[in-house]
Amino acid sequence: MDEVILITGGALRLGAATARALPGAGMRVVVHYQRSADAARALEQELNSARADSALALPGDLRDPEAITRMRSEEHTSELQSHHDLVCRLLLEKK
Repeated sequence: MDEVILITGGALRLGAATARALPGAGMRVVVHYQRSADAARALEQELNSARADSALALPGDLRDPEAITRMRSEEHTSELQSHHDLVCRLLLEKK
């Protein structure tokens, strides 16, 4: 099973460069973004084109507890659970 890495602010610059490097090392990437939706979705598509099921773009303002709750919504929960990883458990179990 691949390790999954959550990169906060992962859509641009250093975060995006890090996200591009990890799938080649056998890891899956959750690209978190707050305002860079287009860049995050493009990066998700780029990574998944290079290696299927290697990336997921996930929005949310991590300063806002309600946004973190929304990140655990049913839609995102099912996508993250498909990875069977620590990131999923942290997002789903954090109280």
